[in-house]
Amino acid sequence: MHFTKVLKIKGLGEKTIERLGFASIKDIYDSSKEKYVHDLGDKTGTKIFEEVESSKSADLALVLQALNIPSIGETASKKIAGAVKHIDEIDETACKRAGLGNVATGNLLTWLETNAIKIKELPFNFESECFTSTVNPGTVIANVCITGKLNEFKNRSDAIKHLSKFGFKVTESTSSKTNFLICEEERSSSKKEWAINNNIPILTIKELKERFKIYE
Repeated sequence: MHFTKVLKIKGLGEKTIERLGFASIKDIYDSSKEKYVHDLGDKTGTKIFEEVESSKSADLALVLQALNIPSIGETASKKIAGAVKHIDEIDETACKRAGLGNVATGNLLTWLETNAIKIKELPFNFESECFTSTVNPGTVIANVCITGKLNEFKNRSDAIKHLSKFGFKVTESTSSKTNFLICEEERSSSKKEWAINNNIPILTIKELKERFKIYE
């Protein structure tokens, strides 16, 4: 009932579902037009079948909301759909980038893993129409520090603004909270030596974004 309500499949209410003998979401899409017409009559059966066919175009945010995953309502669904292009990209990093809390993240990842086979049986493309590559203001997905000249930015200020919109917090100096060091030139530096000695990944900005599955 929750699924059909969110996807706005008109006519497929509780009594109709019982009449059709459906026991799962999969039954809704596996059933032929003949099945709907046979059980509900020509006019009603045809109309509901067309509603079901139309619902197949639902985007990722709506489908996630419809699946009734604990803690994943309309707001959380839109957040995660704004951080990935496809359901296959949803992982802990993507959830953090989307600003989901620990409970919502755990529930979502556990549900997706448990129902992986069932998901593939549904007729959706599971693609996001609201993917933006940006995150909610204030969300921090990693602390980074920059050293040396950058290849694609005229100055460090522009690079900081660019990284900030994706959820990276850029600091002036390295510390125990530093997760990554941005370095795009070969020469050595004190920050680079520090990163090597402390096993901190040294990446270019492009590599950093690729690691977090951020695409533009």
